[in-house]
Amino acid sequence: MVKLFQRSCELNVVKHTFGPNRPYPVTSHKGGMTMPVLSDPHLHIEVSSGSSDAKVTASVDVTFSPQELALINLFEQAGAPLRYKVTCRIRGADGFANPDNALFTLGNVMVHTNRNNIPFLRVVHRDLLDEDSGSGPFSNGPGDEVYARFWCTAPTNTGLALADAHTVDSPEVPGSF
Repeated sequence: MVKLFQRSCELNVVKHTFGPNRPYPVTSHKGGMTMPVLSDPHLHIEVSSGSSDAKVTASVDVTFSPQELALINLFEQAGAPLRYKVTCRIRGADGFANPDNALFTLGNVMVHTNRNNIPFLRVVHRDLLDEDSGSGPFSNGPGDEVYARFWCTAPTNTGLALADAHTVDSPEVPGSF
């Protein structure tokens, strides 16, 4: 009887793991629990002529499986809400010769349900985006290429082996910052 129940749960997890937002089963190294999926990353940088500031806007979607949503709701009803943290960091793309460098964190947003276009916004001095200011044989010249990296971390205070989402990067935004 226990074996039959265990097999039924495994089939249920696999059935709900596939779908339009999950083209393949996503499982964790932390014990097989599914994880949220980050998708549709965007980055926009607006620099006004004559201004030393840049408006940096990014967004991403997060999708939870039906099992994750049920677990989140269960904790919510028990008065101990589960909140996942979505973080956006702006990075400089340096090509194959140099590793990409983290420029600054755009922000964090706590989520507990599926959300589209989670917004991140920050006005920074444009020098923070100047990631190719060096010179030498491996410098990319006067142009800069930056992108947003998003990740979603699971709460750690539950005693459960909840999984973090895989990181996702926006397309690069070129400019001369």
